[in-house]
Amino acid sequence: MHQMLPATMQSGGKMPMCVSTSMGSNAMKAWVGFSALGLWIFHVIAEGEVTSILTLSVFAQALSFILLWMQIAVAGSVAGISGKALIMQAIKLCCRLGTTLWLDGYLPMDRSGDWIYQVGDVVSLLMVLQIIFLTLVSHKSSYQSDVDSLDLRNLVMGAVVLAVLIHPCQHGYPPLDILWTTHLYVDAIAMVPQLWMISKAGGKVNGLTAHYIAATLLSNVLSGVFWFLASSSLAVEDGNLNMGSLAVNGAHVVQLFLLLDFGYFYVKACVKGSCSGVGQAVFDL
Repeated sequence: MHQMLPATMQSGGKMPMCVSTSMGSNAMKAWVGFSALGLWIFHVIAEGEVTSILTLSVFAQALSFILLWMQIAVAGSVAGISGKALIMQAIKLCCRLGTTLWLDGYLPMDRSGDWIYQVGDVVSLLMVLQIIFLTLVSHKSSYQSDVDSLDLRNLVMGAVVLAVLIHPCQHGYPPLDILWTTHLYVDAIAMVPQLWMISKAGGKVNGLTAHYIAATLLSNVLSGVFWFLASSSLAVEDGNLNMGSLAVNGAHVVQLFLLLDFGYFYVKACVKGSCSGVGQAVFDL
């Protein structure tokens, strides 16, 4: 895959101005809604416990899919969206829900881990499945399958094998610990097909797709901060090297490395006021 080098964000998509304004306004409303929900979860549900940032990461993830769905709904097209990245997201969510719906080994210890964390993941999974249907079935004519060409099999199999070899032990039951860790490793590389597609398409991405990637980055940062603070709880009692912490924090670092360059220029563009709803993020690859 080509390395992502410095990029700029510019507005001026080919859509009508009224559509651009509508999409930009909808994106802003989505971000404001997420902020309000996050404050409610932190102050009311979690009662100010810092561990709730893991739950906030789940809702930032849900926000990313909502932004992507909004783009399709307004534009009537799935151009620029990686169906394979969405499939990776669905795999990740199924693996995580396969453990967090039943056990609490990897949940925040505050009240947000009792139910609302899982609600965020269920909402995300439903959104992803709907977007996959829109991408691969109902809007297939606009799907750019020729540039969404990265083979997923090796990525997913590599994540499974690595999870078997290196995984934390919070559940105390290896099959479920491996399942949760598989989600972690798949999540670390889930956006690779999307970034690959951007590269193959000449570095251009629709504005709401840019918001989708930015929300994914925010989710990773929040989750990474939580697990960094919780590193000591991942230690194995009879081991000198904290392999659980190494696995979890290492996976977050990989995803952060993949998305950080994009995130820098996304923030820079938004500060300049050019990160509109249908703006194009142009990467110099």
